[in-house]
This record gives sequence, structure tokens and C-alpha cells, in this order.
Amino acid sequence: MRFTDFLADLVDFGERDKDGNIVMKTGLSGTAASRLNVEEIALFSVIDLIASTAAMCEWRTYQNEEYRRGEDWYRWNVEPNQNENAFYFRRLLFARLLRFNEALVFQRADGSLYIADSFNREVFAFRQNRYKGITCNGLTLNRDKEEEEVYYFRLASQDTASLLRRINRLYSDALAEALDKYKHSGGRSGVLKIAGHATKDPKYEDRVEYGDVVFLQDVEDVGAANFSIATSKDTGVDGEAVEGESQDARHPVIRALVLSDYDIIRDQMDAVFQEGVDGTMEIWRDDGTRRVTTYRPEGWDLPFSGVIRELTVRLFCPDPKFYDPEEEYTNMASWLSKFRFPLTFASPFMISEHVANLLATITNQSSTVQALRIIFKATGEVTNPFLTDVKRQETLKVGTANKPFVMHNGDIITVTTSLSDMHIMLNSGGQVTEITNKAQWPVAWLKLQPGENLYRYGAEAGEQALQVQIWHRRSYGGA
Repeated sequence: MRFTDFLADLVDFGERDKDGNIVMKTGLSGTAASRLNVEEIALFSVIDLIASTAAMCEWRTYQNEEYRRGEDWYRWNVEPNQNENAFYFRRLLFARLLRFNEALVFQRADGSLYIADSFNREVFAFRQNRYKGITCNGLTLNRDKEEEEVYYFRLASQDTASLLRRINRLYSDALAEALDKYKHSGGRSGVLKIAGHATKDPKYEDRVEYGDVVFLQDVEDVGAANFSIATSKDTGVDGEAVEGESQDARHPVIRALVLSDYDIIRDQMDAVFQEGVDGTMEIWRDDGTRRVTTYRPEGWDLPFSGVIRELTVRLFCPDPKFYDPEEEYTNMASWLSKFRFPLTFASPFMISEHVANLLATITNQSSTVQALRIIFKATGEVTNPFLTDVKRQETLKVGTANKPFVMHNGDIITVTTSLSDMHIMLNSGGQVTEITNKAQWPVAWLKLQPGENLYRYGAEAGEQALQVQIWHRRSYGGA
């Protein structure tokens, strides 16, 4: 099939009807049909290019001359209705405005916005204009709407159509030349890839530093969890036995569209995503909560050509879980201040009181195991401090019977049990050293299991001088 035949089969061509569509005339020659075809595609290309570019702008809302992100901002910039995202909605609005010189947007009771497919406008001099026969997606509204109930858009210039025709001729010449080259090349063809614009979460937009230059397009491998299950099969036994399972590491890919300032963005990428330097990725969710994870850059790419360039950032997350940004903690033993105001003196006069809960129950409400950060602090000499998971009978102890470990006043031991950070560190007089080799072997890297967890702390000597805190963050299989 020839290229012109392919285009001729794609749409009908001819003079335009009242809706602006081209209708094929009887007896129209193949050359004329091909030319109309090229002109029609050129016109739609111009409209789509302008509409797509204009739709990428943010629609700002103000209240009392202050920039506000409220319900109206959300409808125009994020989700106008349940079936369309903001970019598609604005693109369609501009396209209709360019094609028909006017467009109408109406709002339902729940605040959602819709573009009218057709309507009749009655203009009055001293009262509100009226809009009748409003249709949308094949349905007709059962009542008319006044001016204050709709958004009516009209182009200021009546010469827009002639302007589009002039631009159309430029596109038509270019396409005609491409058609000629297509014929002379024996029919070889290529593919032009134009990146789409995905639905944008409003919280994502808050985190984009170059909001007028960089537009987030897509983020892959953050919203789901993939697991690997190790199995074994015995001869003569049906099925397989599960030996173990684990969650796979993540390889997030961030894609964004860059409109300008390419060298500045490239320098920023080079400064932020450095080889061997870990970073924190923060995801804002629809309900306003945040989740974070640690990544290491795998690479990034920003082409050196093009007006709209696609930025790609590739990351690697060895720990596939996401976490709450803030830690929660449980004080098992600490000194409680007894100072109260107004200050009164009584006998005995107490400055502070040692509060010790040898047992503590911590509930993990998520379905995933959580790493712990355990802090032992000595206010005197403490020998072989430990923490025991009572239900599972696992004990993390620093020091052994043969080689006891003694903490002195002011010493702090910090134990971290996350997959990417399993260490036991001692801070003594401001000097930090690793003492993982001082722990009882094999080291019991305690975790917070789903449900209730019962812990007991202690020491072989000096238990009264020991303060204990258990820190943890809720973890999730995906963002």
C-alpha cells in the first residue's frame, strides 16, 4: 500500500462541514485527496502542539491576592474529574478553543469539571448570559446554566483561524516534502516517539525544584513489592517445599520532561546523583503522608538535543522497603526530672527519679518486619548490657562471660539492625568506634515483628545505671 493510500484510508477528506470536519467530494482526484489529507494532519498537528504546550502550564489560584492551593487549584492542576487528569483536560480545552474559537467548562455539585461538547449561548446586555443544550460525552444536561455557573472561554483574536492556516501551510509543505522523500526511498519509514504527560500527584509537584522547567512524567518500581521464593522438591512428593522467601531489591526509574535550562539541570543531576553516594528518596502519598527509602544512583541521562528533552534517572534500592520519615521510640529505662514550677522544697528533696520498665511491649501494626535502633546509655559502670526478645527467646548482648564488656559513666552504645546498616557502635567521650566484634556470637539482630513484641533489658552488673531506648520506624512493602 502506498503512503497516500494509507492516509486516504485513515480519514475522509473534502470541504469542511459546519463542525469544521472535512468531507470527501465525489470524483475528487487522488492528488487532491492526498493534499487535503496532508493539510488536515498538519492542522491537527499545529493544534495539538499548541494545546499540549499550553496544557503544561500551572493554573494558579489566588485568594485575597495570596497564592493558594485549594480545591479549585486541585481541580485545574491535578484531577478535574474522575475520568481525566489535569493535563489531558487542559489539552482538550485548548484544542477546542483553537478549533472552534470558544469552549465551555461547567462544574457539577461535587466540584468536578467537565468540558461541553456542544452548547448554545444566549447573550444579554443587562443580565447574565444563558447556556442551553449543553452536551457532554453524549449526554444532555437537563437544565440551562447561567454565566456564574460556568467557565466560558473565547479567543481574543478573530484571526486565529487564518493564523493556523498560515502555520498549516508550513506544516503542509514539510509533510509534502516528507511524502516525496518517502516515495523516492522505496517506502522505508521510521517512528517518531513523542513522550506523553502522565497524571501528576500534587505532592510530587511540591518536591520538584524546577517547577516551571522540569515536569515529572513517571516514576517506576515504587508502588509495588516483588518477592522471590526459594523452594525444593523431593522425589515422590507432590508440590514443592518453601525454603525461604525475600523481597527483591528495587530499581526505580524517574522520568521527567525538561523544557529549558538544560545545562543547569545537568549540573544539578551531576551534583546530586554521584557515584557511590547514597541518598534518600521521599514519596508523598495522596493522603498527605510521606514514605522514604535509601537509594544509590545507577546513572542518569539528559539528551543534548531537542526542545523538550526526557530526563531519566536510574536508582538502586538494596533495601526494598519504604519507611515512615520519623522514628518512634520506647523508653524502657531513663531518669525522669522532678523539677516542677513553682519550685517548692520538701524532704526528701529529689532532683530526678530513675524510672525502669524491665519489660516493654511494642506493637508493630504493619505487615512487615521493622529494623530497630537500640540505645544503651550508662550513668555508671554497666557490665554486658543486653536486650531480649522474650517471645522468640533471642538475646542481643554486648560482652560475654569470658570477655566481659564494661560501660562507664556517659558511654553510649547504639545498635542498628537494618538490612543495610547492621552495626554496634560505642560513643565514649565523643570518640566513636565499632564494637560489633564484642557482641555475643552469633549476633542476634533483633527486629520488630508484625504484632506484639515483648522485650526485656538488663545487664550482668550495674543494671540500675543503665538507660535503654528502642527506636523503630514503620516499614512498608511499597510506597
